[in-house]
Amino acid sequence: MATAAFPQDPDLGQLRNQARELQRGARSGDPDALARVARWHPDPPPAEALPLTAAQMVLAHEHGFSNWTRLRRYVQVVTSRVWTPGKPASEGEPLADRFLRLACLTYGDDEPVDRAAAAQLLAEHPNCPDGTCSSPPHAQTFPPSAASSLAAGTPPP
Repeated sequence: MATAAFPQDPDLGQLRNQARELQRGARSGDPDALARVARWHPDPPPAEALPLTAAQMVLAHEHGFSNWTRLRRYVQVVTSRVWTPGKPASEGEPLADRFLRLACLTYGDDEPVDRAAAAQLLAEHPNCPDGTCSSPPHAQTFPPSAASSLAAGTPPP
């Protein structure tokens, strides 16, 4: 059972660094690192010679994966398919894209000013959410009632 929280936007480089830190900690006799290795490695090697692969296995097990390869593959798949709204907007951003970037919750850097800007955009372009403002396919099915609710900061009907 995993005990370490997996980051929302996992970074393989950061996970590698964490494995190296664990390796260094175990080799230097750090009690926390030694406890993690003892708990999560099925056959812990001697701490003074802990290989990086053993530290990677511990990290994978802490996150609920059977091995480092599966953790690495998961991160690769997730990062290749994630959509992160860009800020600031690029020049010539389509109206529908701008509306979605401002109105959609990102669980990170949401600001009330974004919802207000989405509401203003919707007021200036009331047909935008129904796909008549040269929007990409993902925005063409966005119902206007839901768009108004999102911009106002209330749940859609």
